[in-house]
Amino acid sequence: MLGLLPSSELPERARAWLADGADSVNVRALAGGELANDGVRLALLKDIAAEFDLEFPTHQDARRFQAEEIIRSRHFGQNVSFQIYALSNGYTDELLHRLHRVMARLLHR
Repeated sequence: MLGLLPSSELPERARAWLADGADSVNVRALAGGELANDGVRLALLKDIAAEFDLEFPTHQDARRFQAEEIIRSRHFGQNVSFQIYALSNGYTDELLHRLHRVMARLLHR
């Protein structure tokens, strides 16, 4: 997994980005789906984020942007149910990860 998205889904996402007009050499490479490993996919994803000015200082800033994009999509008549579901799962996963870190620290003392 890369973040909360399985790396196997990245080529499909990149193809959707191309269809939406986000065309670049890196997006086309990721859309090709013939990448060797998660490390290569992650490097391309970071490059794509930089190309399209989608780098965020914190996870919360990235989630805020994602929520705003979902709301904006709704205004264009798009079905956003899956996007809302994925966003809420992301929050749940993040909270669970934080809880595990806290419990690990407490139990190792």
